[in-house]
Amino acid sequence: RAGHGNKNGEYRGYEDDGVVFNRQPLIFARLIVTPEQQEHSFHACQLEITQVYSAQSFTDIIVRAPMNKIVTIVLPFIIVTYLIFAAGLYLFQKRIIYLPSAVVPSDLVETQVITRDGVDLHLGVMNPGLPDAFIYFGGNAEATYANAEVFAEWFPYHTIYLVNYRGYGGSGGEPAQQDLYADALHLVDRVSPEHLKLSVVGRSIGSAVAAYVASERDVHRLVLVTPFAELVSLAQEAFVVFPMQWLLTEQFQTIKSIESVDEPTLMVIAGQDEIVPAVNTEALRIALVNRLGVDVTVDTVPTANHNTIGNSQQYRQLLTDFLR
Repeated sequence: RAGHGNKNGEYRGYEDDGVVFNRQPLIFARLIVTPEQQEHSFHACQLEITQVYSAQSFTDIIVRAPMNKIVTIVLPFIIVTYLIFAAGLYLFQKRIIYLPSAVVPSDLVETQVITRDGVDLHLGVMNPGLPDAFIYFGGNAEATYANAEVFAEWFPYHTIYLVNYRGYGGSGGEPAQQDLYADALHLVDRVSPEHLKLSVVGRSIGSAVAAYVASERDVHRLVLVTPFAELVSLAQEAFVVFPMQWLLTEQFQTIKSIESVDEPTLMVIAGQDEIVPAVNTEALRIALVNRLGVDVTVDTVPTANHNTIGNSQQYRQLLTDFLR
């Protein structure tokens, strides 16, 4: 409807349903026409410029009234969607974090059932009754009995305890940080009187459990394999637009636990870790080496990633030397 006025004497220029098009910079104007001027030419009218719009190409579209409608509809949709996702992260975080393993049978492991708060926990025992021992806390998707064969070869002079978290490897209940921590302390209290030296070894999320145990109980040594400083940092990197500090209840703050650790500590880093970013690992390393009076060893297996580090000969050597 360009280039003419209407019966009310208004001239809308290059306009159609609130959208303005033009190849060149455009002045959008409204002509005010008095009754006496209606018979005169276009140039006789008084021009009142009300708004100026600029479009640099034909594909540039400037939307006025429809944009307000879009904002009114789309913005609430975005907000509601965001809140739904945030609620989902909060409500289902345990399903995201914990990936319980099935029972892995092994002739090298004797399973003992230890009960805490009415929940049966399956604890694998290898080489029982030896003076030196360690408790192994696995990763969030790890079947700890799968380590039986290599551990039997690596540690023939240690009693080895392989922990099945709640919901893992035949243990009852469902995993949760506070229960994992409390169960771990219960296991340590249960088995420590049977040994002269009891160490704790943790891998990935298990390193957070092992560090917590070492902060609360006297143990011989602490081993952290592919550890992270705190789970909330990993979650924040994965879900950038959500406030994970507020949403995450399962925070596993390894960096906080080590503030109270006095035992000699070995930290083993995977050089190609695709799960724990280097900056997260570095924060934990700095916190460890700054612990005055604590014997700390930090070593990197350069070719290993988060899940393959157990296959490394260097990893084997580090653990056997440290726990000797």
